[in-house]
Amino acid sequence: MEALRPRPSVYIPSSSRTTSSRARAQQLEQIRKDIPDLRSSAGLDRVIVLWTATHRFCEVVPGLNDTAENLLRTTERGLQVSPSTLFAVASILDGCAFFTESSQNPLLPAALELACQRRVFVGGDDFKSGQTKVKKVKSVLVDFLISSGLKTMSIVSYNYLGNNDGQNLSASLQFRSKDVSKSNVVDDMVQSNPLLYIPSEEHDPCVVMK
Repeated sequence: MEALRPRPSVYIPSSSRTTSSRARAQQLEQIRKDIPDLRSSAGLDRVIVLWTATHRFCEVVPGLNDTAENLLRTTERGLQVSPSTLFAVASILDGCAFFTESSQNPLLPAALELACQRRVFVGGDDFKSGQTKVKKVKSVLVDFLISSGLKTMSIVSYNYLGNNDGQNLSASLQFRSKDVSKSNVVDDMVQSNPLLYIPSEEHDPCVVMK
């Protein structure tokens, strides 16, 4: 890997107020130029885009990012779109498979609709390759309990993080991404067992990060 060099990316500040509409439109255009340029310069048949960064959770806003048509209009006009969704849209428009391994939600319903229209494969929802998968009660022990017929109603977990990861998640919107992602682990297990949980029944997850 000595010959590999990272390519410069677009800079997307966390605050939408610091980026003009024109700058955001240029960012989408730049990403769409980078993908075919990489394919051509490296002599590749196919490019797969993998998103690994962390940013705030993105809410679905009617008229902004709720449909494929609105999402395209929003990105083309340079309006507020999360960085991961911006990369997802650029990848889909270029016909590149897009995967996300982080806890955000770049694959909004509108992005999925766009991918279906363009017949582009997308997927992923937090790889959970670290302590969430191996050590956390939510992923391993709860799976064992539910599959054994033991109905779990409340799950509480504490995460103590340092360095940039902890600093990043100290912001409420960034923490929201992790909260949703970690809670979804249990949601999938609950939904997969209709014998223990009726469709309208909810469990009580609690995620604490320090």
